[in-house]
Amino acid sequence: MTKLLVLAVLLAAAWMVFRRKAGGQGGASGAAAPTPGPQTLERCPICGVYLLPGAGKACERPECPHRRKS
Repeated sequence: MTKLLVLAVLLAAAWMVFRRKAGGQGGASGAAAPTPGPQTLERCPICGVYLLPGAGKACERPECPHRRKS
């Protein structure tokens, strides 16, 4: 009976190690990262697209105010 109990404990420990290395949640320490909250978007006065302020993305128009100056 003790051999079965030791075998069960060893299998459980091996399973937990396997899940932790495979990227699964390893107990309480594997909590998911919090998702970001809502963000305010700014409307481009030229093309009308909504963008994150300071995102650095621009439309293809040369007069777009979100285009980076290079």
